[in-house]
Amino acid sequence: MRRTWIAAIIMMGAIMAPPRARAADHRDGSNSIGAPEGDVNDVYSWMSSDAKTVYLAMTVTPNAGKAFTQGGTPNPSRFSNAIKYVININSRAAGSAGVVAGAAGEVGRYRFIATFDGGNPQKISLWLVDVTANQTLEYITGDPSSTNGITSSDKKVRVFAGLRDDPFFFNLQGLLDVETFVNQNASSLPQPDAAGCYALDANTQAAAAQTLRTGGDFFANFNTLAIVLAVDKTLLTSKGSLLGVWGSTHR
Repeated sequence: MRRTWIAAIIMMGAIMAPPRARAADHRDGSNSIGAPEGDVNDVYSWMSSDAKTVYLAMTVTPNAGKAFTQGGTPNPSRFSNAIKYVININSRAAGSAGVVAGAAGEVGRYRFIATFDGGNPQKISLWLVDVTANQTLEYITGDPSSTNGITSSDKKVRVFAGLRDDPFFFNLQGLLDVETFVNQNASSLPQPDAAGCYALDANTQAAAAQTLRTGGDFFANFNTLAIVLAVDKTLLTSKGSLLGVWGSTHR
């Protein structure tokens, strides 16, 4: 099994007040553009208000719903039946360091592994694997595309997979406008410090901030394919309350 695309790493505290964590990774290179069903866009994780449920989401396929062309053949937005979609989780005790992938002394390692068939609607097979113990903790199969998704027999895992509005916000036009502003005003800016940062006066700061407010959400009209999980916290935190979460696809 060869890892082909990896999303950025995010960390969260799974027992404390419910923080949110997000990581973005849109269109890394020519391979991902040519095979969007394996291109990880974003990874999200958050807690329920009662801190009993961990929510995990991974999106793939930028601008899903469009007909991408591969080798002259239209390829509608679907999960690939040749790819394993994986949400990886490491757990450690609160206050410990090294929760990220491959860190020395990690305590618990878990993977949600999802595969899809070639049907219409597509059926998912989803495993939750305790990698450390080499044990399958949960298994779900069926059509996950309804609003409520499908649930494991013990009700500890629920999964939805299908087309959704892309939740990521990116003001691309504002960023480009700020870049233009900086280039146009470069000659009047002070010399940057050792870290490459400019000490801007209040008026210049205000002008740059106003420029950034132009534009809007570049992804406002984009859809994406999403795998969304609601997981009983006890499945992931018995070996530590800090979770490191990242997504990957394997062809």
